[in-house]
Amino acid sequence: MCGFAQLRIGPLAGASLNRVRFAEAEGSEYYSSNRKPGYHGGIATNYKVNDRYSLHLEWLYVYRQKDVSYNRGMLAVRDQASLNYLTVPILYRVSFHSEFKKSHQEWYLNAGPALHYWMGGRGKLQTNEQASFLENGSMNYQVRFGEVGEYGSSEYVNPANRWQMSLYAGGGVIFDLGFGRHIWLDARTSLGPAKSYFSSAEKGGDFGLQLYKDNLQSSIMSWSLSAGFMQDIDVRAVLKKGKSVNRRPSATKKKSKRVIRRPKGSG
Repeated sequence: MCGFAQLRIGPLAGASLNRVRFAEAEGSEYYSSNRKPGYHGGIATNYKVNDRYSLHLEWLYVYRQKDVSYNRGMLAVRDQASLNYLTVPILYRVSFHSEFKKSHQEWYLNAGPALHYWMGGRGKLQTNEQASFLENGSMNYQVRFGEVGEYGSSEYVNPANRWQMSLYAGGGVIFDLGFGRHIWLDARTSLGPAKSYFSSAEKGGDFGLQLYKDNLQSSIMSWSLSAGFMQDIDVRAVLKKGKSVNRRPSATKKKSKRVIRRPKGSG
């Protein structure tokens, strides 16, 4: 890897379309969801092993929305919420190169895991179930991790799986701007087989209602488009610059004095 030693780094931002996908568990057939928009932004780095292969990492803030409906008999519930994550995708990339009117393009495919940390969220719940803390059948709430406290403005998730994982796959194109600068466009999806459950408890998120619990045995499917800017950094040049330090001799050599002796009997 040190033989090529080309690093790219820069900002990126984009938009996404997200939908909650429920696991095949008891009672999941009563839940349904709609696609909702989201956005993300952060820093991307790409370490090129050679012109064909590279390792791509991103550090992102991710905002997603969910729109879930629950209908069972006479009970009707709608849960709309925004969720916040810190996400680190680690993608293995394969690139292909082309030239068009003396302009260089790099086309690529990449795939790999993404680690998510669930920071929290807030939402609005509407239901025809009767409860003393509901105002006109609705409540605004905040997601809280831990033991149940006072109902009426919170969804309690305990135990909570805040560290989650998904699988990303997609591709894009990089355009050279000259002077080691690039702009790039990326399209990707998060795949369902790597889904992660938000909670290991059957009851899911607790609003304090008797007939409805938030089904946290689910994952969020996502389709996203991103755009970014990158600057090349020559790692070899940086390393060589760090080594070019002048060293002083550890000790100065003393010059030995030469003693001239006169022969005996000379005046």
